Amino acid sequence: MKKRRNLKLYAFFGVVGMIGLLFGCDRTEKTQTVLMPRLSEAWSAKNRVLGTDSAPQVFYSDFLLIKDKMETPRWHMIGIHKQGNTLYHAISDSLTGGWVLRDDIVSPDSIVRMWAPFAVWSPQGDEAYMYYHHGMGLDTSAMLNSMRVLVAPGPGLDEWTNCNIYDECNSIPGIRNIVFEGAVPRDACIFFDEHLGKYIMYYADNTPRAILARTSEDALHWSDPVVVMTTPVPTSEFVSPESPFVLYKDGLYYLFVSGFDYARVALYVSENPFNFGDAEQNKICEMNGHAPEIVEENGRYYIGCAHIASTPGMGWGVADLWGPYIQELEWEPADSVACSKIVRLSSK
Repeated sequence: MKKRRNLKLYAFFGVVGMIGLLFGCDRTEKTQTVLMPRLSEAWSAKNRVLGTDSAPQVFYSDFLLIKDKMETPRWHMIGIHKQGNTLYHAISDSLTGGWVLRDDIVSPDSIVRMWAPFAVWSPQGDEAYMYYHHGMGLDTSAMLNSMRVLVAPGPGLDEWTNCNIYDECNSIPGIRNIVFEGAVPRDACIFFDEHLGKYIMYYADNTPRAILARTSEDALHWSDPVVVMTTPVPTSEFVSPESPFVLYKDGLYYLFVSGFDYARVALYVSENPFNFGDAEQNKICEMNGHAPEIVEENGRYYIGCAHIASTPGMGWGVADLWGPYIQELEWEPADSVACSKIVRLSSK
């Protein structure tokens, strides 16, 4: 595969470092109050949008949300499903209800797992790219793990096929939608950062166990990675950082990180999208949930989670709230303790 460019963005943040002075908890009339997110209510059957409590329960886990560009726009939910080589696909006119399942998205390859998708519109807005973890072969140390990408034409996003634009990898001849390989690269989150003029991809991997970031001009060809966060504390519960989601709001980057305990999501906040500080010292708080997905609709934010443990300590990968769930995400002024943990542009 072609060698990726190194990230050379820290100098940019040094030049604009004085911007960080605007983001304290003690605000002047020209600045906004720092806000922190919180769930509007406890997760329950009330916010479940697919599945039931009745046996046999259907397995739904990490999912994406993306709105199409039809004359009457629809939301699409695509996520991990019952079979290793499929992703489920549902559509709805509303985030909080009315979801209807369509045909599964099926990989033609012989694989063990097709995990944790994330979709983003192309720079031209005429098609969307869906990144996902692809594990090929037996589930052993010999498994070939990669980040792959599918493409769907706008405006409807109804048909997803391999985005065959990359050079073939020596390890997997004939496959041309492999973006990059890794130990277990997974759980991508991608958005266009208007301040950088680039796309940023956040994702998890196991070598090292960390959340990493890459940048791109076109949402298809990516730089080399940099580490932005290691395993949240308590490490005995999180075990490995997973399912990162980064939201940019009011000059701050909010990083949500899951782990092996499906009741815990750690929150970190920074002015620098490539530095979220220390996993222990800079953790703002924890929220209940697993694999969060956050979108904005009509000026309101909504958070989705899936396969949730309602109580910490139930066990690695154990959940008692099966299915995908969506509720409104609320915001409240940060206290001084939370503000003291925000990573500033001046931080090294």
